[in-house]
Amino acid sequence: MIFSKGDVNSIHMIRTVLTQFQDLSGLYPNPNKSDIFLSGALNAQREQIIRILGFREGELPMKYLGRLLLSSRLKVVYCKGLVDRITSKIRHWTCRTFSYAGRVLLINSILFFIQVYWASLFLLPGQVIKNVEQIMKSFLRSSSDMRTIGAKVAWDQVCLPNKERGARNKKDNRMEQDCFVETRLEPMQ
Repeated sequence: MIFSKGDVNSIHMIRTVLTQFQDLSGLYPNPNKSDIFLSGALNAQREQIIRILGFREGELPMKYLGRLLLSSRLKVVYCKGLVDRITSKIRHWTCRTFSYAGRVLLINSILFFIQVYWASLFLLPGQVIKNVEQIMKSFLRSSSDMRTIGAKVAWDQVCLPNKERGARNKKDNRMEQDCFVETRLEPMQ
């Protein structure tokens, strides 16, 4: 990834550096696999920049190294991968017969941490959190065919800390924000 100002002089400098890199290493950037993202540039300037570099113009959102790059807040539509991943895990497990304690263990050790991973990357929309929690509740309270058969314990009790006889940490309304900030901020040295 290369960042620069959107002026023509900066783009000429980037082109010069890429050319020197090609001469020294023998490696060439593939224009079919390389995109350029422009923000706030006029159409004439965009066309000139694209012509100088020879790359196509890309659009956000896109995936880079497996992570979604966005120019705005995360929308529910972009979280389909999270919901699909959790649902596919549950569908895979429903063909097996797990005890209630086994389902609690799977929720705590796998499903909850898939959500935590996403929350460490993005500030998840509330609707997505509710949807994922509903899927986990349904799995916990269901028989092997995902039909709800009645709660053996209240979901709020499952969410209590282990020292209070709960199965996982109590949900904090700021959990996603805390994960998001914790992974992004490092102490200044």
